Amino acid sequence: MGRLIKAGLTGVTVFLWILMAGLLTGCGSRSGEIAEETVQDENIETEDSISLPETAAPFPTVPPDALLRTDGIDGSFGIGSASVLRGKNILISLFLTTPDNAFTEEEKEICLQRLKEAAIYIEETAFGYGVETQFILDWSEENSQDLCMEKTVDFSISDDSDFMDALDEAFAQWTEEELSYERLLQEYGADGIATCMFVNAPGRSYAIVYDGEDNVRESLVMFVRNDKGTEEEPAVYAHEILHVFGAHDLYRGEEYSRAVTDYIAANYPDEIMRSVAGEGRISEQISRITAYHLGWIDEIPETESFPELIR
Repeated sequence: MGRLIKAGLTGVTVFLWILMAGLLTGCGSRSGEIAEETVQDENIETEDSISLPETAAPFPTVPPDALLRTDGIDGSFGIGSASVLRGKNILISLFLTTPDNAFTEEEKEICLQRLKEAAIYIEETAFGYGVETQFILDWSEENSQDLCMEKTVDFSISDDSDFMDALDEAFAQWTEEELSYERLLQEYGADGIATCMFVNAPGRSYAIVYDGEDNVRESLVMFVRNDKGTEEEPAVYAHEILHVFGAHDLYRGEEYSRAVTDYIAANYPDEIMRSVAGEGRISEQISRITAYHLGWIDEIPETESFPELIR
C-alpha cells in the first residue's frame, strides 16, 4: 500500500506515466506488504445521503512560487486534484474489464461497500480531530453514469511490468480524454476529486499522487485481492485514499528513516499508514502524525525531534 509517487506496501518500484494527448501523466509508488497484526472489530455506521454545496472551485495546481520538497520525500498535501481532506471530495469508481477478468454485479457491490466503509471511517476520524469532510461516492442509479463506470482494455492481467505499464497508460488516457474532473467538481459542488480503479485480480494496490510535477489528476488502483490471494479489506482502501490527500507510508523501509519508523512502531503501533491487517471492519487509527500530514492539525511535537516529518 502506498503512494505512487506511486505509493505501495513493500519496497517502492517507480513507474513513469505515459505521455498522452500532450500531457505527461504522474508517477507515484506501488503497494507493498504490511506487517500482520491482530485487529479488533469495530461497528461502522453508514449514511445514505450526502448534502452538497451550491458552488465549487477548480482543484488547485502548484503556484509558480510554491516551495517543493528537496529532502527526497514527496508529498501531495495541498496540491493535486485531491489536495486537502476537508469539505467535499469525490471518489469515482472505475471497474476494469480485461480479456480474462471481469466483474460480476455482486463483486462490484462488495468493492463499493468496502470503499464506502473506508470513506465513513475517514469521515468519522476527521470529526474526532475537529475537521468536517465528506466523500461523494454515491453509486445510486441517479449518479451511476458519473461516479461508477467500467473500462475495457485489450491486454491480459499479469504480475509483470509490461502489464503495469499498459495499465498506467490506459488509466492516464482515460482520465485525461474521457473524464472531466472540472465538470464533476462543479456539478457536485466538491472541493477535490480522485478516481479509484478496481482490478479483479491479485496484486499490490497503490495510489498515484501529485508531487508538484507531472499529472495533477490523482487516483488509486485497487486490486480486489492482495498478492497473497486474500481479499483486500476496507482498511487497505482507507490507507490508499489517505495517500492522495497527503498521508505518507510510516512503516520501515519506505519513506522515512529507521529512527522515525521505530518511534512510530513504539508509540503508534495501530497507525493505519504503518500497518493494516486482519479481517472485517477497520480497527486501525489515524495518529496525530498522519493527521498533521493531512492538514487536520497544524503542528506536532514530533517534528522537533524528526524534522523529516515536516509536511
